[in-house]
Amino acid sequence: MIGKLKALVAGFVLGIFVAPRSGRASRQLLMERINEFFDMGERRLEALEGELETRRHARREPVGEWPETGESLAEHPLEDETIE
Repeated sequence: MIGKLKALVAGFVLGIFVAPRSGRASRQLLMERINEFFDMGERRLEALEGELETRRHARREPVGEWPETGESLAEHPLEDETIE
């Protein structure tokens, strides 16, 4: 029990002397990080909504048929071409 109490007191004293910032500064930093996280999420959501709207708009446009060609692909088999 005394060992635990000594460890608690030592940890508290070390925390006071070694702490890089005050409690107020830590809370402020935490709130800034939380706000950055939500801002980032909001930007990603807006980007996804924009992409979705673009895709919806693209689906509404009439899709044209492939142009007819006079030649058949069966008559021209693929040839093995090497890259030079």
